[in-house]
Amino acid sequence: MIYLTRFLPPPVAWLVILLFSLGIPSGYAQVDTVLLEESASLQFPFLTYQSSFACRLDRQNPDYAYSANMHFGLGIYDLSTPGVILPILDLPIDSFNGLDISTIQQVGNLLFVGIGDFQTKDNPATGLAILDISLPTKPQLVGIWDSTFFTKGVSHLQVQNGLAYLSIMADGLLILDVSDPEHIQFVSHFLPDITYPAPSSEDHQSRGLKIRNDSLFLAFDRGGLRIIDVSDPYFPEEIGKYINLDLNSSAGAAYNDVIIKGHYAICSVDYCGLEVIDLSTAPMTSASWYNPWGCGWLNWSGADLHLNELQLTHQDSLLLVSAGLSEVLAFDVTDPAKPVPIGQFGSPANMKATYGLDVVDDRVLVSYINTPFHFPPFTPFFSNFGGLKLLELDAVLSAVHSVDHATDIHFSPNPCNGFIQVETESEIELLTVYDPMGRVISESGPYPAGRHRIDMSALTPGFGVVQIRNDHAVRIFKVIRK
Repeated sequence: MIYLTRFLPPPVAWLVILLFSLGIPSGYAQVDTVLLEESASLQFPFLTYQSSFACRLDRQNPDYAYSANMHFGLGIYDLSTPGVILPILDLPIDSFNGLDISTIQQVGNLLFVGIGDFQTKDNPATGLAILDISLPTKPQLVGIWDSTFFTKGVSHLQVQNGLAYLSIMADGLLILDVSDPEHIQFVSHFLPDITYPAPSSEDHQSRGLKIRNDSLFLAFDRGGLRIIDVSDPYFPEEIGKYINLDLNSSAGAAYNDVIIKGHYAICSVDYCGLEVIDLSTAPMTSASWYNPWGCGWLNWSGADLHLNELQLTHQDSLLLVSAGLSEVLAFDVTDPAKPVPIGQFGSPANMKATYGLDVVDDRVLVSYINTPFHFPPFTPFFSNFGGLKLLELDAVLSAVHSVDHATDIHFSPNPCNGFIQVETESEIELLTVYDPMGRVISESGPYPAGRHRIDMSALTPGFGVVQIRNDHAVRIFKVIRK
């Protein structure tokens, strides 16, 4: 079913320019399965109820990472020891004019830190701090700007071409000039239309945002997806708006984050899944809505998933999503109009809830929030783990990782029925069988060099993945179950 809304106004010329600026989606090898394995974990002291609301892997110094820990400040961590996330520095909020650390972004050797608690209805002020992290163990505060005029915290931020764009919840969008990091300057403030789809002063809250050329795409919570022309940052103008009217009437659509691929916007819609919006139509239309979980007015509280941050990786063919109590989900978006679920980390309702995530190459850093008090229907879930996890990502592609490429490992028969025989010239430490969603079906081993019969009966008909680990490498193969 197609769900329609309107551009107000409908600028046809702008739409043509937008389509050319978005470009044509490139074709990449399809990802069949994603394996996400935990390589390190750090749990904050439980009784402090500390949480991580955003995290970043250092782009310049891969041995380091950062976490926005709200009133616990900015955390800096050493990842150089395999299997360990080592806290090395906590910058307290006193370093940031007493304001909580809410979100972070990195550009070169500068770390942009959103300050102001976006969870509270009102907080003392909102702003931005900039740190020089050339030496992550000795960060230097370069500049700071805040204003008591704004009392909504910073949920997300993006930095581009010397400008910082801050989502400040019900206060809308804040634009700052950061071309001189030592002297941050106010540029403009913009509040999108709060009368669409229905008037609201609190449910319309600026959250995830992405910038493509002169267009800013904003997830506006219950206000849907907005497109803002920022070609003149001193005078932003709203040029497009969309919400799934059918979903909004049945569950209250809450758009939390957005990414852009080609002429599609992919949005996380809280506990109602993913929606893909076609930006090439006027008005914008829904290309697809992935929601196998169902959602309604009565099941926001206690839902197994609350989709939040979105990250593209593997040449934009793979989408990772922080998913609340479902931790991390992976989708193949080779065709962005039709996301295909191909992996997950964690099991639903395991009392570990994610909020933010970051990915660089095959490393994924995930933020976990500690919500020890759950009062249905006023809170979303109970989570008893606050901290960080580092995951290793392995994408199994259709065109690669074939058993035919291995000269020292052989499978037969393939396709198989209930059992498959593996023949190897070296010892196997651990043999793991995964289903197409990357969930572990079985683990066994060690096995000496030779021929071994492996039970595949727990794998449903279709394809699966066998991972073989030994001293020298981790090898991954696709197998077919009849």
